[in-house]
Amino acid sequence: MTPDIYYGTYVEQPGADGQVRLTPRMGLRDCVSVFGSMGPFDANTVQAPVLLSVGMAPADVSAVLARSSQQAFARMEEVRASVDAGALPFLKLGGNSIFVLRATARLRLPDGKFSDLRRTVAARVKFLKNADEAYQILRWYDRG
Repeated sequence: MTPDIYYGTYVEQPGADGQVRLTPRMGLRDCVSVFGSMGPFDANTVQAPVLLSVGMAPADVSAVLARSSQQAFARMEEVRASVDAGALPFLKLGGNSIFVLRATARLRLPDGKFSDLRRTVAARVKFLKNADEAYQILRWYDRG
């Protein structure tokens, strides 16, 4: 296994303006966890290979990822409106005690529009019960 397979890498992709941009390609570490599950998975944070591996249709996977990358699902009704009924058993909102909290910032151009530049940070957080600490940060994401 190479570092690119495990950690992920960046690949060149043509942008909407025709210019080539580097975009992140996830690695194996983004798809597996010691807190394993066969589902359902959080619609806002699940990765495509995870949903595909449990049998969700590629069109539904694309719909979920496209929607959640633009705006997080707030209610299950929004998830139901985005996918076929056969995909619903694979999806839920939120985790049991582990959540990914994410924040994205974008620059506003002088004309009021958002630039293509965006920066996202996220943390995988486990909320603890009956412990001295209220939460534990399991992983920090600050790539891109």
